[in-house]
Amino acid sequence: MQLPPPVRTSVSPSRAGEKVSRSDLPQYFPGPLFYDE
Repeated sequence: MQLPPPVRTSVSPSRAGEKVSRSDLPQYFPGPLFYDE
């Protein structure tokens, strides 16, 4: 699944092929989660 682009962050949430864990999402995607792992 493609991740939506990070919002307002100077650090890339994930490199190509890496997944962002649920606990990492809030700092990049404030608000409801787009997906469940």
